[in-house]
Amino acid sequence: MFKTELHAHNAPQSRCAHADVRTLVDRFTAAGYSTVMLSNHISRYNFKLRPEMTWRENVEFILQGYHDLKEAAGDRLHILLGAEMRSMENSNDYLVFGLTEEKLRSLSCVYEMPLRQLTDTLHDMDCLIYQAHPFRFGITITDPAREGIDGMEVYNSHKNHDSHNDIAQLWADKMGLPQISGSDFHDPEGYIGGGIRTEYVIDSMDVLMRTLRENTYTLIKE
Repeated sequence: MFKTELHAHNAPQSRCAHADVRTLVDRFTAAGYSTVMLSNHISRYNFKLRPEMTWRENVEFILQGYHDLKEAAGDRLHILLGAEMRSMENSNDYLVFGLTEEKLRSLSCVYEMPLRQLTDTLHDMDCLIYQAHPFRFGITITDPAREGIDGMEVYNSHKNHDSHNDIAQLWADKMGLPQISGSDFHDPEGYIGGGIRTEYVIDSMDVLMRTLRENTYTLIKE
């Protein structure tokens, strides 16, 4: 079985992260993962750290972190481009799958969009949107169907937050939502215990998208 991380951040692209790309590669390699999807924050909170940058300059900075991670990983890990986005409405975070550099560059300022406009825009790009840690304190409960959410992160292994994973699991089951797991990796010593297992290597975003749509994976909950 092969392990894929779906929720990881690096410094300096995510202001809340402290692990650089080499540390991230070393940690996930040591933990036996074959693939990591980098999901740095695209939000007003993150981008205001660099007020001298325009939206497009911030996007290029996010992409630089992806390229830096790919270079650091070499042939040790497969690296995929993802993102953790917020809309203008609240502090909810959404993991986005199916992004490419071209798609990301084509977006306008997502954190100034209502959530439904954001999800419709991403769906038009053939992306999938899963709500991250949906039952942490400060999160607003929304109707996934009304807002165009495709699934839910039911297990988040970040040890510095109580994500109330048991409630997320119950809610996703009740709503009939596809489910994922993530480590929410930020720090050099951050706990790694999320992601998915598959019988094959996920070596591209196309393979990951097919895997999510066909539900040919099991959740890592460690």
